[in-house]
Amino acid sequence: MIIDFLLNFLLLIVGSVFSILPSVSTLPTIAGFDIDTFMVNGMGMLNTYFTTFWPVAIMFQGFLALMLYYILKMGLRFFLGHRAPGHV
Repeated sequence: MIIDFLLNFLLLIVGSVFSILPSVSTLPTIAGFDIDTFMVNGMGMLNTYFTTFWPVAIMFQGFLALMLYYILKMGLRFFLGHRAPGHV
């Protein structure tokens, strides 16, 4: 319960810091290409594909977990340098 309060407090602080930025409801159009419509249609097609072929969705989740591992590893190596655990 204490962790919940701390996370809520952290979110409140982050929200107050970013409250000065304007809210974005649609993505911009670049050179006549509507990015917002493209992203919405692409996510819809991806969702339909994953609904049809559900084993691919499980493999995609595994791929995302692997990419998260690599991003965390790269971030640790960037911030800690040679002091990062498991540095080769």
